[in-house]
Amino acid sequence: MKILVLARMTTGFSGKTVFEKPLGGSESALFYLSRELAKLGHKILIFNNCGTEEGVYEGVEYRQFTTLLDLAKHSQENNYDIFISFRDLPAFLFPIKAKKRIWWGHDDFSNVWNYSDFRKFLGSSFLRLAGFLVNRYCDYLFVVSNWLKNICLEKLKIREEKLYVTKNGVYLPYFNNKNQIENRQKYRLVYTSVPARGLDVLLDIFPLIKEKIPQSTLHIYCGWDLGMLKNEDKILAKNLYEKTNQNGVFREGTKTHANLATDLNISSLMLYPSHEVPNAGFYAETSCIAALEAQAGGCPVIASNRGALSESIQNGITGILIEGNPFSKEYKEKFAQETINLLQDENRLNEMREKAKKFIRENYTWDIVAKEWTNKFEEILK
Repeated sequence: MKILVLARMTTGFSGKTVFEKPLGGSESALFYLSRELAKLGHKILIFNNCGTEEGVYEGVEYRQFTTLLDLAKHSQENNYDIFISFRDLPAFLFPIKAKKRIWWGHDDFSNVWNYSDFRKFLGSSFLRLAGFLVNRYCDYLFVVSNWLKNICLEKLKIREEKLYVTKNGVYLPYFNNKNQIENRQKYRLVYTSVPARGLDVLLDIFPLIKEKIPQSTLHIYCGWDLGMLKNEDKILAKNLYEKTNQNGVFREGTKTHANLATDLNISSLMLYPSHEVPNAGFYAETSCIAALEAQAGGCPVIASNRGALSESIQNGITGILIEGNPFSKEYKEKFAQETINLLQDENRLNEMREKAKKFIRENYTWDIVAKEWTNKFEEILK
């Protein structure tokens, strides 16, 4: 099939970026999935912000996006089976031609509905408009979890027959190094998400763990630009950074996917007391690639029971989901105790490791997702 992809609302990347520097979760999803679709014989052309790195990489062509009018003209001069708009709703107002037009959604729109003041009414207007555009101009909306599907049904009033629940994945070959796995460090704990989404709470929890298990260490993988421009947010980033100056905490910075996988392969648990970040338009995880990668590396995940985390983590099997308000004393004590209990129960921990790897291997790899998408494309093109 000929597949046209628009991804102008992303950071700049090409088919070689992932090997050279860190790449965000949604951007990496597009990179890995398009590569797997190309392996299945599909012809993929992505218009995004690749700049001077235009070209064909492992069967996927990248071109620099110019304007929506140019893209519409290109589509009308070529015979595309599928058009995929990556997080970009306004594009559907333009006559971009394909047999089927799909919006690939990763966002929960909480930046317009998760308010209690006058902005809630403004957000309601936007949601009605977004729902109208999808129902009128999209053939399908691909969402990355059942939780996000329910948000789209409730908040955007999208017709259920237009919704297809897909998922994110991992690139499994990064996690198959036996030498690394054999050198796993039992008390090496990791945090691999955006700092504003839970690191503040974790840095309150870790001393409780350290008190009971002195040999435990916490390794933080993230950048310190929270993606927000307000002065108060810059202060938050500074305060978070300074709060990491405690015994047993290590700032690892950001790493390429391959290098991060190497470190996950030798780690024990991922800790993620996830909470909402209203200033950044974040309510809860719609999928959580970080949790999938951790489990692929044999790290069970202890996290908040919020959003789609109950789909990406099997509670009591591949991880532990904690109920309650992440900022409360009760939650922090419960999170710490569950972590301590699991670290002290080697048999249960090892059983969870194997089940986590099996869960990802059988359900959440990009080659599996690509085959599922191919089947869906064939179904809707009949």
